[in-house]
Amino acid sequence: MKMSARLCTLALAMAAGIALTTTPSMALPPENAISYQGVLSQDGTPVDGLRDFRFRLYDAATGGNLIETVQLFNVEVVEGLFSVELDWGVLPWASNEQRWVEIEAGPADGSQSYEFVARQKLTAVPYALNTRGITVDASGYVGFGVSLPVSPLHIQNGGPTSLEPWQNADLLLEGNSGDVSMAFLGPEHQEKVIMFGNNYNKDDGAIIYDKFGQAKRGMSFRTAQVERMQITAQGDVGIGTISPASRLDVRFATGNGIEVTDTQTSSSGIGVQSTVGAGTGVRGESTAGSGSTFGVYGQVASTAGWGVYSNGRLGASGTKSFMIDHPLDPAGSYLLHYSSESPEPQNRYNGNVQLDAQGRGVVVLPDYFEAINTDHRYTLTPIGAPAPNLYIESEIRGNVFVIAGGVPGQKISWEVISKRNDAFVQQRGAPIEIQKVGSERGKFLMPSLYGKPEYMGIYYRAPAE
Repeated sequence: MKMSARLCTLALAMAAGIALTTTPSMALPPENAISYQGVLSQDGTPVDGLRDFRFRLYDAATGGNLIETVQLFNVEVVEGLFSVELDWGVLPWASNEQRWVEIEAGPADGSQSYEFVARQKLTAVPYALNTRGITVDASGYVGFGVSLPVSPLHIQNGGPTSLEPWQNADLLLEGNSGDVSMAFLGPEHQEKVIMFGNNYNKDDGAIIYDKFGQAKRGMSFRTAQVERMQITAQGDVGIGTISPASRLDVRFATGNGIEVTDTQTSSSGIGVQSTVGAGTGVRGESTAGSGSTFGVYGQVASTAGWGVYSNGRLGASGTKSFMIDHPLDPAGSYLLHYSSESPEPQNRYNGNVQLDAQGRGVVVLPDYFEAINTDHRYTLTPIGAPAPNLYIESEIRGNVFVIAGGVPGQKISWEVISKRNDAFVQQRGAPIEIQKVGSERGKFLMPSLYGKPEYMGIYYRAPAE
């Protein structure tokens, strides 16, 4: 039957309030509906039976713009109580503005003949769909300051630009104490990412990533108001300098510049690997004017290892020597012994032999001797008395040579110097005079020895700024 016009005087009372549905199905996306409960009475008497309802959403207490409408049919009303779920979608809450719901009721006869009941202001709970500017769509995309997010996390900052950069950041992360933060800034700022320490002091514990196209680009790390590390737009990394002169430029005052430690002592890894097409793989230089300093220092704990090893030619422009603690003053002095030089690669072998009753001695050399040596030179020294007839009876053959013409039982010191003839020398040679080419011409290994300035050195490197 058609409802009486007196229905417009009905009073609508709110029950427990308005709340979000909190138990969505695991197989479906969360619903946007809110639960709405009320008490419908007519002339003070609770209504019983089925009723149709129309709930219209407005942006003002009176008049205003109609935003969305929900109609529900055959709603059961028992002693005036009714409960419905209203789903206006997500967009009505995107603008983060106050909303009013207008309730109309009518008979459940399909006529959709509604009469006004009341218009009420919605409380804050429905805005959980928006949460003060946060939007979550049906796909799970989250928007901050934007009603239609186009990515899983879409942030749009519409704040003023006159504040400090971090106060107008697109994203700001802050610790509980406020002294550890990170800010992601918009395109209007030169800095793109700032990590703060000590209450947003950019000059202490800050990391700045500069926008491309600016004079200053890259990333810098600061502590104690001093630039400690810089990554330039070209990819150069400076540690201890903001103007790296190479791909990795490390400058330090104490301790070690770069330290590499392999904690797996049983592994066969390489601490430092350097490969160049032309030039110097590893360069070591000590600029100290006095004292025992090292351009390159190598140390090995295993007696089977090598402190420094060259898989190829090993050269030096100065003297080659071994250095030990002086045996007579080990705490106060060093003892240096020097290597002899030769215009050809040589191997030296020596020893002593006792002559037999015929004044002959047989010297047996290592079994690899003839495999790596050629062009032998002999020296014989008699011990105890002259031996004017001493001579080499037969030269090396089968790694053996024979001495004769000596005094029976006499001790003879012998030495053989041979030219190296191993596979390396056979295939790669041992050049003596080499012409300087390219940028080496006109320069010196050690220019100071010839009264030339330091910059004329072949391996000269300008001091770092």
